[in-house]
Amino acid sequence: METGEAPQTTDPHSSHPQNVVNFFEETSVRIREIIAILLLVVLGDLTIYRSQGYTGFAVFLLLSPVLILIGRYRLRFSIATCLLVVMLVLLTAKLVWYGTALGAFVGTLLLFAFAFSLLGNFPYLHQVFVYMMLVLPLGLFRLAHYNEAFSNSKAIRIFEVKFLNIAIPFIISLVFSVIFILANPDLVSFAWKNAEEFINGIWDYLFRFSATEFWFWFFIMWTSLGLMAPYVIPKSKQSARYDPATTLNPAALYDAFRNSLVMVILIFAGYLVFEVRTLWFREFPDGFYYSGYAHQGAAWLTFALAVSTLILSLIFRGEILSDPRLPRLKMMAWIWSLENLLLAFAVYHRLYIYVEFNGMTRMRVVGLLGITAVVIGFLLVIWKIACHFRFSWLIKRQMLVPAFLIYLYAVTPVDVLTTKYNVQRILAGDPAPAVQISVHPMSPDALVCLRPLLKCENKIIRDGIRALLVNDFKSLEDNLASQKKNGWTAHQKAIHYAYRELKQDQKEPEKWAYLKKIKALRKFHDYVYQWY
Repeated sequence: METGEAPQTTDPHSSHPQNVVNFFEETSVRIREIIAILLLVVLGDLTIYRSQGYTGFAVFLLLSPVLILIGRYRLRFSIATCLLVVMLVLLTAKLVWYGTALGAFVGTLLLFAFAFSLLGNFPYLHQVFVYMMLVLPLGLFRLAHYNEAFSNSKAIRIFEVKFLNIAIPFIISLVFSVIFILANPDLVSFAWKNAEEFINGIWDYLFRFSATEFWFWFFIMWTSLGLMAPYVIPKSKQSARYDPATTLNPAALYDAFRNSLVMVILIFAGYLVFEVRTLWFREFPDGFYYSGYAHQGAAWLTFALAVSTLILSLIFRGEILSDPRLPRLKMMAWIWSLENLLLAFAVYHRLYIYVEFNGMTRMRVVGLLGITAVVIGFLLVIWKIACHFRFSWLIKRQMLVPAFLIYLYAVTPVDVLTTKYNVQRILAGDPAPAVQISVHPMSPDALVCLRPLLKCENKIIRDGIRALLVNDFKSLEDNLASQKKNGWTAHQKAIHYAYRELKQDQKEPEKWAYLKKIKALRKFHDYVYQWY
């Protein structure tokens, strides 16, 4: 379609040839869209470019969807849109509490998914990634759209009328507000003082920027234009399920697939027997290679599950679905699927052995989420085979599984949960998880969870934790000073919370002597290293 051509239809879901995206769906210029784009530029500058921490970015993630709603011409809400809003709110709360780079990345992805869903599209992960790459080209199309609209004298007149609809009421309201202020000397003094500060602040803001900041404004404006542009994925006419073949024909690879399933069923059965005999229902001797079985072993078993998922997906598609012997092949697939689920339990058991040995860590949480993603993906394959869904149906949903689990990891206070678990184990008389406190960093709110160990019966652990908290309290003081210097965008609630809680323990200075602290730390690290 040429730039100057009139659109063939105003329906973005229309299916005329090559009408994947209808960029000229609405030719009038909307002043609220322009205002929303300008506000997005200002918001991005204040909360991203001039920000010193994650709280600024959290504010951007919270307010930018509102501006997108204001600027968009046609909105199509769905359950997915509402769910994305809830996910964004939870994530912004986590960023304000204690932000991470992972949380910022996930928030950016959620923002684009939200904008994509407002166009009437379901936010499948691969389509959202495509949309993110197309936002800048969409911005160019939107500029072409503006050019076409402003080249039309009628469009200019409509724009002027819309502008006057806002400007005239604003000017009249301003005139009467000034009159009422002038009628009261106290209000005059108050208004003049605040107006002067406001004008000086605006002046400093406008005339204290670099060329880099100017280009940042341009990038945000261009991206905002792309977010306002219509981009609709045409609805597929193909059903998500495949229809059972009316004509049954033997598949050339049926025997190969059948023999393969027989072989893997026998191999999996033999390995599961070996796994149970070697790792279940036994006491592990001193020097047992926990790390090898948990890290390397569990990773390879997880890989085996992923390969099984791929093989099942590839077998049950194409001409094999029209083979009259398909029910027999499905029966073998169900047997192998059961073995795969037993293998998944074996992986969970290996991770449990490692956690039981010396406690929980971030990476063990990642391992649990990873095997869970593989298991859910495998269950989706079983569902696909049982319900005759197409391969494209499977891929779309399998990509959502790891994405959601990454989001879950980003919003969950992992350090708090793992530290509480380790502390409970230590207080129950098992000192091994103390090694995780010694060798792994933790978030500020997790430090507060260590306070119960100040009453631990084990003197080495008790004194070591006290010494650790002294060091961390000093770091918290430095962080708070840095936050105060950098302004509200650097504010992190978790640091304030931890400082307030740990400050209570500073009321007994004789327990926090420097030499005692150094000696206690050395003894603590040497003591817990036996469980490393």
